[in-house]
Amino acid sequence: MWTSGRSGPGGASSARVVILGAFSLVGVLGCEAPEVDDASPAACVECEIRFLDSIQLQAPDTVTFNGGGLVTVSRDSQGRHFVAPTFTPGAFAVFDQAGQFEQMVGRVGEGPGEFANPRWVAVGPGDSLWVHQNRAEDVSILDPELGFVRRTLMKTEVPSLEAAARLGDGAIAVGERVSITPDERESGVLGSGPGVAIVDVSGEVLSSFGQREPGRPATRLSAVTSVAQTPSFDAFWLWSHFDYRIERWSPDGTQLAVIEPDEPRFIDPDSDARGAVWAIMESEGVLWIHLRFAGPFRDEEAPQILQAVDIESGRVLAERSMALTPYLTPGGFVYFVEEDASGLNRISVMLLELREGG
Repeated sequence: MWTSGRSGPGGASSARVVILGAFSLVGVLGCEAPEVDDASPAACVECEIRFLDSIQLQAPDTVTFNGGGLVTVSRDSQGRHFVAPTFTPGAFAVFDQAGQFEQMVGRVGEGPGEFANPRWVAVGPGDSLWVHQNRAEDVSILDPELGFVRRTLMKTEVPSLEAAARLGDGAIAVGERVSITPDERESGVLGSGPGVAIVDVSGEVLSSFGQREPGRPATRLSAVTSVAQTPSFDAFWLWSHFDYRIERWSPDGTQLAVIEPDEPRFIDPDSDARGAVWAIMESEGVLWIHLRFAGPFRDEEAPQILQAVDIESGRVLAERSMALTPYLTPGGFVYFVEEDASGLNRISVMLLELREGG
């Protein structure tokens, strides 16, 4: 176990990490690694977070993104971008590495390669595509050439599109929804509960493990356990939004590491709203963490923080306050969604990098 101070903007803070197993690991704001033998981004000392290589996805007039709602962007190893949902029924959009529109994929229906309403296109092992529909547990899997492979109806409720991580053997790790009992709601705290389920290619639940720690606030978001995949697809990250505890697990139920970031950064003593670990993403030895002000009634204007944590040591390398929501996407990228005058969304994709400050 290590406890280290943080270098960078935002004042003094710390993080703790417990390494429980051997593993090797890898996120537009700023920090360029100094020239050292180990060129890991975590090698910088006085780090800054920066955004590089901004790409704006260029959609023709006939293709529009969902306005006023969540838009998701994923990126494969070829640099292609996959966007859902769109206003084209049953289809998602594909853009090339430069952000130029390539094609729409899918149509409305129940057959192979047909969708009711694609909500999220995630990239899995070997650039396979996992198309989640309105019900997140309804998944169609495509090959890298966008050909249909299979459809899976997972036999467990997936609380949100974010609560799923692809694994190398074709299975998927999903966060489980936890019901809040009347007693827990009355007391304001949650008891312990399940964390994650491993689901095979047929949708059957192979195992369920992990525990939510008791004594956490009984808010709506506390009842959702989220997961994030790793670049190697051989493990996954597990956390609950308000727990400030991020765990790395293997599919066989072995806990590999525990990272505990700072205490809540945003606490309003006059309400139940507080800071939350909203999303995480692993890239080149760095765990990128999106912290935001949240609670029963989320304040969309509240400040947000993007934080970079060294996975091996748990040291908080840098953080940066954000006005726009930084949506993290695997591969070390972040995207921003802005609504234009017509009410449609403009999407910019950027590379996250840590650089030596000064």
